[in-house]
Amino acid sequence: MINFILFLVSIILFTSLLMYTTVLWFKYKRLQVLFVQAKFDGEMVAQFLSKQLEVNPESELKAKDDFITFLSTSREWAYKYIEDVQSALIKFMNKVDPIVDYHAKYGDVMPMDPHTSQLNAISDSINELKMILPSPEYDTLIQEEL
Repeated sequence: MINFILFLVSIILFTSLLMYTTVLWFKYKRLQVLFVQAKFDGEMVAQFLSKQLEVNPESELKAKDDFITFLSTSREWAYKYIEDVQSALIKFMNKVDPIVDYHAKYGDVMPMDPHTSQLNAISDSINELKMILPSPEYDTLIQEEL
């Protein structure tokens, strides 16, 4: 009887080991498939990234052309803006300069006039502005070169 119990225990043990080995074998095969799939996915990602990182000469050339066009356009716009501002300032100076010159030449009619300090401040600001603006000789030189 003991032999029979030992025999049953050994068959149960052998069967359970066989089943455990089979389960492990299936898990191993599944891991192999996952590993191959991961390797394949990694190669596909590497190929995709290498294609994305390749520099396309046509797109690089177009980007350079677009940048040069942008620089040219913005430079032209800046020059036009500067010319417009300078011409507006010159028009302003032509209107205000006689008043400031008169004030500088003849001074105050009434020294206690409330506008005297304001006119002095305006006169100082106009004189500073004259130093910043290009001289008329410079404008004639530019026109002759064009």
